[in-house]
Amino acid sequence: MGEVRVPSSAYYGAETQRAVQNFPISGLRLPKEFIRAMALIKLSAARANMQLGLLDAKKGEATAGTTAASLSSSANSTGETTAFAPPSSVGDQVSGTAGVVPEKFPDAVPLPSQAPVVAFSNTSGEAKTFDLTYTGSDLDALVADIKQRLAGAGFELSGEYNSKVKGVPSAGFIARSSDWVVNVGGTFASGQANVHLSVISA
Repeated sequence: MGEVRVPSSAYYGAETQRAVQNFPISGLRLPKEFIRAMALIKLSAARANMQLGLLDAKKGEATAGTTAASLSSSANSTGETTAFAPPSSVGDQVSGTAGVVPEKFPDAVPLPSQAPVVAFSNTSGEAKTFDLTYTGSDLDALVADIKQRLAGAGFELSGEYNSKVKGVPSAGFIARSSDWVVNVGGTFASGQANVHLSVISA
């Protein structure tokens, strides 16, 4: 389709730039809520397919991390896709810092003592979302540690599971307080446990 110039500061790619240039119809932008919803669907799909053993853990982690980053409010605010143009991949709109707990992470939600391998946060108005990934050698022990910490902090636990799907061990649960909902889910694949925490303001 030929070359296209994309601003160096943009969080979008060539497809979005072509849409902006070729379809200047309305001047409207896709709402942040739409972009956020698409990212959440993609993130959930990556996690579900890893738990089912249908997606390689390495690719799944990369997809989940990148998609979680697209939930960043700074990335969403710079999106240029028009409401009446073919949208580009939400994965083009990425920002965030991985590997450390975000500064605004709530003190009310206890976390493992080890540092997360991936961590992203998003704040949109009153809504806050944090996504963290922890790794280890023992899936059950890692999930149990997180569960014990949350229960000790007064969170109500539900939806606990521990099973194998197509031979892949998986475990998780949901924890709720008056202010936060924590969705915990993990798998054990390729000799490594990967546990994901989605922390969402209630």
